[in-house]
Amino acid sequence: MNNKKTILLNALTSVFQVIVTGGSLFLLYGFLLKKIGVDRLGIWSVVVATTSLANVANLGFSGSVIKFVSKYLAREERGIASRIVQTALVSVTLIVGIVFIAAYPIIGLILKGVVPAGRLPEALMILPFTFVSLWVMLIANVVQGSLDGHQRIYIRSSIQMFGTLLYMTACFVAVPHFGLKGLAACNIGQSVFVLTASWLMLRKFMPSLPLIAYRWDKGLFKEMAGYGLNFQVITICNMFFDPVTKSLLTKFGGLHMTGYYEMANKMLIQIRGIVFNANKVLVPAIANLQERQPEIIQGMYIKSYRLLLFMAVPIFTGVVALAPVISRIWIGHYEQTFVFFVIMLAVGWFSNALLGPAFISNLGMGRLKWNTASNIIMAGMNSVLGFLFGKYLGGSAVVAGWTVSLVTGSLVVIVSYHRIHKISFAELMPKESALMLLASLGALTASGAFYRYEEKMSPAMLLMCVAFIFMAVMAMPVLRPPMRKSLFGWVSDGILNRR
Repeated sequence: MNNKKTILLNALTSVFQVIVTGGSLFLLYGFLLKKIGVDRLGIWSVVVATTSLANVANLGFSGSVIKFVSKYLAREERGIASRIVQTALVSVTLIVGIVFIAAYPIIGLILKGVVPAGRLPEALMILPFTFVSLWVMLIANVVQGSLDGHQRIYIRSSIQMFGTLLYMTACFVAVPHFGLKGLAACNIGQSVFVLTASWLMLRKFMPSLPLIAYRWDKGLFKEMAGYGLNFQVITICNMFFDPVTKSLLTKFGGLHMTGYYEMANKMLIQIRGIVFNANKVLVPAIANLQERQPEIIQGMYIKSYRLLLFMAVPIFTGVVALAPVISRIWIGHYEQTFVFFVIMLAVGWFSNALLGPAFISNLGMGRLKWNTASNIIMAGMNSVLGFLFGKYLGGSAVVAGWTVSLVTGSLVVIVSYHRIHKISFAELMPKESALMLLASLGALTASGAFYRYEEKMSPAMLLMCVAFIFMAVMAMPVLRPPMRKSLFGWVSDGILNRR
């Protein structure tokens, strides 16, 4: 399979994985809302987010392994690539396990300061489950990163899809009988499945790997740790995103608000994944090109950015247009808090999706300075703005602070990349994309006007009508060349294996 066709297959599978995962989570969260209620969903969200603070122990190896496996495979040094994988696995397994044991009582104290006293026993009950699940998943991330390094992202995506479907099915069975404890146990089961399936598939591509990884190379550890240091900073910064945002929401808005934020954020992350994951498959490809043909990377960046913008504009504005009817279908009624969160998160994740090509090019070339700086800025702003907005404007304003932080940090990566590589800033919004943005705003306005008739229609009929209006307005700019030709030409070239 040639490189172009592999990238296409990886991209299409990644997008399909996001769609399947998004559909599964939509069904699962609607089910959880009915079975355990929005407050318990908020408890689950806070505990998982707080536990993720212990991610600091992974040393960035899940990101490093993609770069270095790709690098040594490009050099035909498969023995070193095998030692890379084993060194990363041994390091993460031991270090994360030790740190998690030390962090357990600290996380418990944090939960006592965030979760209301009446709900604290439930939070502490599922805490051990979330630690075990996260530990197994961090190990699995190293194995899946190794598959990415082989440019076998389609295999990783397939495993994650099956894992999500198994998780959803298990939750449908366990949650009615065991509540939050059943949800937490199913989470462990999903992590174990992903780890086992990924390891078995990786060993097919690297036959030299033993059944259980045991080799550890000090030199390779230092090489990966040096590159992973920037990932580690990013991981630490991420602690000031989801965990801080959910903690502040719980403090200033209550568990019900955290529950609605969890639902809105999960949905928008999946939407963002549709456009971001299609570009993420370029990390191992760029790492390979950096060794072989570095001169063509910038051309790849410009094309991928334009294609991403072409997809992102209608997708995110479409989600905003459908937010009220999604609330009626998913929650059972129009929930103003949920709709507000969808709008704020759509703005934030849209800007973050656009940084994808620059962020990924930096990863592939091993130049992480501005990626790291962006995350530091976002983390600091989110903590300060989230607290100030929440204290003086209420719980919902915490998410507005998050949005401002995400937009600012995303612009740092994009603008710095264009300045360093001397790419015209006109490329940020080419003419055809600007026209699509205007059309999206028009479609959003037209769709919003239709909601005056919502009380006379069923949710399903309302969904179809609003979606039809939005797509009708968007038809002309979406079908307008040249981006349409570029998008479909890229797909057909890969499918037909043309050069």
